[in-house]
Amino acid sequence: MSVEGGVEPVWSKSGRTLFYRGPTHVMAAEIGGAPARVIGREQLFADAFSRSGLYSDQWWDVFSDGQRFLMMQRFGGQAPSAISILVNWQQAASQERGGGERE
Repeated sequence: MSVEGGVEPVWSKSGRTLFYRGPTHVMAAEIGGAPARVIGREQLFADAFSRSGLYSDQWWDVFSDGQRFLMMQRFGGQAPSAISILVNWQQAASQERGGGERE
């Protein structure tokens, strides 16, 4: 699919677009036809984020709208050694603003 190489492929929710990480940019390839083939290819944005460098690993994801991306930022040129995940963040934010119930 990519003449310059690509890693970490992610399908769109519709299954018509394959997002992947090229050497310098995040790319989107529109897939269609029978048999399936690449109809178009587009550079989305410069990729300066952490990456696994492997085809099978995925260090990023695409939101279901196909317009927003979740990626890990590099710190000091190195991949992060740990990641923190905050669950129920919307509830916590609501309580911070005084909009939620308090115990």
